[in-house]
Amino acid sequence: MILAVAIFIASGLGFALTPAPVAVAGYPETAAAAEMAALTSLSAPGLNSVSVPADYGVDLASLFLRPEHTLLWLLLLAVWGALMLHGWQVLGSELRARRAVAAAGEVAPAPTPAARPSVVEGPPTPGEIARQVERENKPAEHAALTLALILGAAWPWVSRDYPVTGFMLAAAMFALSLTAALRGQQVGGAIRRLPTVGLFAGWATAVTYAAFATLVNGHLGIPPVAATAIAMLLCAGAGIVVQLRLGGSVSYSIAIIWSLVGLATATMSSDPTIATVAILGIAAMAIVLVRAAS
Repeated sequence: MILAVAIFIASGLGFALTPAPVAVAGYPETAAAAEMAALTSLSAPGLNSVSVPADYGVDLASLFLRPEHTLLWLLLLAVWGALMLHGWQVLGSELRARRAVAAAGEVAPAPTPAARPSVVEGPPTPGEIARQVERENKPAEHAALTLALILGAAWPWVSRDYPVTGFMLAAAMFALSLTAALRGQQVGGAIRRLPTVGLFAGWATAVTYAAFATLVNGHLGIPPVAATAIAMLLCAGAGIVVQLRLGGSVSYSIAIIWSLVGLATATMSSDPTIATVAILGIAAMAIVLVRAAS
């Protein structure tokens, strides 16, 4: 888990500081690419200021991965900070497990149901504490988030040359991060939904739908404004459904609202339509957030 966090942050930092390629070498100029460039310049001229591969008219994902606006930079830093905090908590849990095992000596096997007393009196024994902490650190408790972080570290680099494969990696990261957020994690004998995992899952949701906008624009010929609006609406819809299942854990919604505010700020000068759709998504997510928080 800790290694996956380190790989994800190192990959994200390296990608954010690497200059964006203006064009991808080896891709010939095609009539479809020229037509898409014309549509882009007519529909959303401001989006052309983002350096993207020649086959694409819009690259929303780069706004998250190579932020040029303060809000999106702060979001990326918040996600990295949340993951570092999560890794620190995992490390602390592992150290507690080792201390508990050392205090218990050799951990005795769990009592059978027939031998277990109906009423447990007194504090838990060192053996019971050791078994509990070991259950919290099983590989299954961290597998989904670990795989999501590894895929999240790989997909920005892959998507530069293989957009479809990169989007599949992003979608897998999205699914695994939602699995980790919805499943929760054993902490102190109870299943809890950690805010650190929720923040990362919300960011992964926004980034995946941003990559979806790039994909449908570049491969299906949907104009950039329409692709962006569709992606934002789908992101807000997915955020509403997931937040209703998460209940009182609101970090997921905060990440999505933060992402939509950043996109609205980044695109407001280029096309008011995109900013309007983002504001509608923010309003919908804010209603769900208030309901979850109350």
